[in-house]
Amino acid sequence: MGWSRGQSRQPSIPKAKFFTASGREIKRPAIQGWACLYGQAFFASGRYRVMKAGAFIDTIYDCQSKRMLFDHNDSDVVGGTSSGLEFANSLDGLAFRMPLDRNARAAEIVDAVKSNSRACVSVGVELVENIVRKTTDGVEFDYCLKAKLTEISLVPEGAISGTYSAIVDLDDENPNLWLACRANAFATAKAVANTTARGQRIVDMLARLKA
Repeated sequence: MGWSRGQSRQPSIPKAKFFTASGREIKRPAIQGWACLYGQAFFASGRYRVMKAGAFIDTIYDCQSKRMLFDHNDSDVVGGTSSGLEFANSLDGLAFRMPLDRNARAAEIVDAVKSNSRACVSVGVELVENIVRKTTDGVEFDYCLKAKLTEISLVPEGAISGTYSAIVDLDDENPNLWLACRANAFATAKAVANTTARGQRIVDMLARLKA
């Protein structure tokens, strides 16, 4: 066991506690939101792209490890499928959820989301199948039919508008993420998170202008 007679067991590190804006303790903290939204144009790797609805269906069931990072930094892993990260596909996009009660980086994640320093989400992908299309104005873009998800990152602002993360209490959430992301509460959380994040970016921009 590694304990000799006469040694006293070291006290365990107290479990971090998190609270809602109203002061209620979050009993089973988790992070969840939209990792990607379908049908929205974004610019990446020098190309305009649009993700087709369902582009991630195959990859979320391929049993391969998926990570959660800060800012797409491979050396800054804050969680993953090995620590409960899960995904669900809907017509709107790719939803995610990860419990935080046993996560060593939980306090950093909660602070990053609540301070709006990394309240948005971005996906790391490898394109598997896409076709080239043009808008009515003649702008060429990639229409991504299938993509392999390698990681999701908490970022200040994602390439796709509308992605978000929020800290929730799993006691208040539908345990089935596929059903949860179709509920009105999920859409409401998105609107609130996006408005708050935009407001924080404006505040930060003004602060930089004054500096």
